Amino acid sequence: MKRSVVMYLNDANRRAAVASTLFFLLLGVAVFTGLSSLALLVVPAPIVYLMEAGYTRRAVGSLAIAFLFSFLTAGWLSMMLLCVSVGILAYLLTQGLRKQTIALAIIQSSLLMIAFFLCGFVLATLSGNSFLSALKQQLQASIHTNPQLTQVTNLSASGLLIQLMAEVQLLLPSLMVVFAVSIPIVSLIIVRAVHRREGRTVQPFFRLIRFPRSILPIFVISFLLVALGIGAKQTVYWQLVNNVWMITAFLLVIQAISLVWWILSRRRIGLFVIFFLLILLMVPVVLDLVILLGAVDQVVSVRKWIQRFTKS
Repeated sequence: MKRSVVMYLNDANRRAAVASTLFFLLLGVAVFTGLSSLALLVVPAPIVYLMEAGYTRRAVGSLAIAFLFSFLTAGWLSMMLLCVSVGILAYLLTQGLRKQTIALAIIQSSLLMIAFFLCGFVLATLSGNSFLSALKQQLQASIHTNPQLTQVTNLSASGLLIQLMAEVQLLLPSLMVVFAVSIPIVSLIIVRAVHRREGRTVQPFFRLIRFPRSILPIFVISFLLVALGIGAKQTVYWQLVNNVWMITAFLLVIQAISLVWWILSRRRIGLFVIFFLLILLMVPVVLDLVILLGAVDQVVSVRKWIQRFTKS
């Protein structure tokens, strides 16, 4: 009995050491390579795993070591913000898993990452490395390298650049929010997959996501304003309303996919079939119905209705 306990503790310590090492590797990829966005998507996962498994001190120690190492780099302030954001995100998700309030934890974590991105944009602008300026230079180089782009669009090089930058500025807030929401969801998916591989009892989280009902009226109002075409596309007002509509629609899509996953899991069909049907939901023609399903689930808890119907 004692030997089995010691072996389990040794295995647990070994897994914790692997998680810490993986965190440093992902952090290095995020800071020193061109894959920063992809690495940032999975950087919090090892810390979430450590905290959820009870290795809070090891998780804090890993973040502290990363913070101390940041003083050797030029962007130590950005690294500090990243370490603090990852630590708080891991804490929020761990509490959400333990208290079964995962939807609230995802929203809080997403808001935290949005604040991190905004701080990063501000720091980059103050240091003279504006994201939009760097992107503009890359677009100029691409247009210069591929002059056929101006022929396809019937625009001059400067006109094409202005149009592309306007599209980027229009979509950037929505893309930032989508990325911020994806980070906690991806981290949770990775942690749960590791738990299953370890043979631990896993409580489902994604199939139980249901966001607050306040999202639906915001979606409806912003959708009507966009559909009615109130305000020109060049105005800040229209861009703000359009981004709010896209963000709330994205949250409704997540809620609808979560509901569909819950329904399919009750049928005990294969995982491949589930993923195929979920990919089918992303088809543009079907996507409108997916948003409608998410809106219906906002008004009426479809899960409770199905459970009540199947019992009767």
